[in-house]
Amino acid sequence: MKKAAPFLGDEYLKRQADNRVFCDSTTFADESEANHGPHIDWHPINNGHSIKVHVAGDINIECMAQWRRLIKETSGNGIHQFEFDLKEVKSLSLAGLAMLLMFKDDKQAQARDISLTQCNNQLYKRLLWSGLTREFIVRPCREL
Repeated sequence: MKKAAPFLGDEYLKRQADNRVFCDSTTFADESEANHGPHIDWHPINNGHSIKVHVAGDINIECMAQWRRLIKETSGNGIHQFEFDLKEVKSLSLAGLAMLLMFKDDKQAQARDISLTQCNNQLYKRLLWSGLTREFIVRPCREL
């Protein structure tokens, strides 16, 4: 039986109360394993009209294979709205900035179509400095 894309059906597991990372057969089961590298997972939101992408770890060249998988498995599905949850991102390299632009270019998206949410202060400053706040909707974390 062919496995469906990870954002369809019950292939993904919701975030648990014990702060476990999303997991399916191809992802990490707990945070100790996730700390060894970046992690990307996604699922549909807004009744299937958008995709929410959860990113954990560092966005750098090490996550290129996962990034390509994200682009490949979300293409051709008619969805053009994406929300990147960057709450668990520790750092963003120049390669990571390029991957965000590569994703936008591949999806032929407008600035309003892709939002970067839950950005920490360091990440927000890097996005502002690089000019990507003009390319994406950027929502920093709210300080309580």
